[in-house]
Amino acid sequence: MIAHLLLLALVPVALPAGEGAEVSNPAPVAVEAVRVGPVLVGRLAPGERRLVATASLAVAGRFALADWPRALDACEPADAAWTPWHLRTAGALPDAGDPGIAGAPATAGHRRALARADQTALAAAVRGPAVRLTLLAEAARHAPAGPLLARLLVAVAPGDGAPAGPGLASPAEAVRRAIEGRGAEAVPLLGAAPAWAADRGFDVPGLAGAFGVAGSAAADGGAADGGAAADDAADGGAAADGGAADGGAAAGGATADGGTADGGTADGGAAADGGATAGGGAAADVARIAAALGAARFDEAATLAVPVALGGRAASGAEAAATVCAALDLGAQRATQAERLTAAEAWLRLAAPVCGPTAAFRDRVARVWRRRGDAAFGEGDLEAAAGWYRAAVFMDRSDLDRRRLAEALARLASLQPSGSPLAAAWMDEARAVDARAPAVANVPPRLNDRARLAILALVAVMSLFTFRQLRRVFRRA
Repeated sequence: MIAHLLLLALVPVALPAGEGAEVSNPAPVAVEAVRVGPVLVGRLAPGERRLVATASLAVAGRFALADWPRALDACEPADAAWTPWHLRTAGALPDAGDPGIAGAPATAGHRRALARADQTALAAAVRGPAVRLTLLAEAARHAPAGPLLARLLVAVAPGDGAPAGPGLASPAEAVRRAIEGRGAEAVPLLGAAPAWAADRGFDVPGLAGAFGVAGSAAADGGAADGGAAADDAADGGAAADGGAADGGAAAGGATADGGTADGGTADGGAAADGGATAGGGAAADVARIAAALGAARFDEAATLAVPVALGGRAASGAEAAATVCAALDLGAQRATQAERLTAAEAWLRLAAPVCGPTAAFRDRVARVWRRRGDAAFGEGDLEAAAGWYRAAVFMDRSDLDRRRLAEALARLASLQPSGSPLAAAWMDEARAVDARAPAVANVPPRLNDRARLAILALVAVMSLFTFRQLRRVFRRA
């Protein structure tokens, strides 16, 4: 039997004789990465039909990204038949045609397309019902922070909490995930959206200076200082978005090394603020911070500590540095507890040159990276999770983070095809990190090339010896 599949509506119609399926695209826009059962169809233009050698009725794919704004108008996102196609286009579901490396969704075709997309048309499509806004916010999570996210920050209010539909987040929650997913590179955009700056913890004057955002744009509600500020923020805070967006292990490690531990952005923050707080010099500032801490006004103490840290004015004595460090640490702790992880990173960047590489400070940084890793792990982005866990291990060397890193690497390796060099490399790293982790201990170790050659040589020698002995026996017989 040949089944005629209306590609998106999935309505089978019986046709005479044969085994196969005829797929057609009834949408007014192109679709791509189309798969029918096990068969990859690829791209279908509007109205195009194609015969596929399969009896499967399972059809999946996504819209061409350049045509997605038109598809949002013509193909109702709330319609259950169209919703999965929009979700794949937004990068929220696995790509049917080009899934990339298993456990590393950033390598999939739809995520790569979003990473290089022209956001002008997508930003112009930000309007309409909640489901549409949620879909575009999901796309903004996987695209560089730019016009799309900036438009969403204006169109969606933090209080827009109504669910967009079954299984879909509200527009506000989707925008929150996009901000946290892009991390430091999204901070300059918060300057034009004070409500979102407050929602993400950047309503503290000067806090955005930790990422080199000149003039405390996010706190003051003014625009960021041009593209340079956005570039500085993206460069200074690579770890905030490197593990989830880039999926790379090196990004997480680089941040732990150069970003937070060494306080690389403190100088940029000093340029952003740099002035003394009202009413005296460094000693008066520290005294006010100490008084606020003593009165349990912790938010006030943390706020007062920001300009002191930005100006580098806490280094006059160990006691003053400890006071400022305690206030900044409270800011980081509260941001972490509220799942404002980008703001937590900003607090920690300010605290790094003040607190120094103490065990307590390194533990605080590791907690933020661990939260990032746990979030990525829960979403199935194991490669990004491994990057964040590597950064956490670098910071505190704890058995907990080693165990989580080993588990992530082992699971990542288990998803790869048999004999994959990537799987072997990830499993080797997992064993080196924690050979006792449950996901690692149950996998037999892989022989390295030298061991394999040694075993082959030993087998050859033993075979030759056995052959000679048998030949002597038979000669005597």
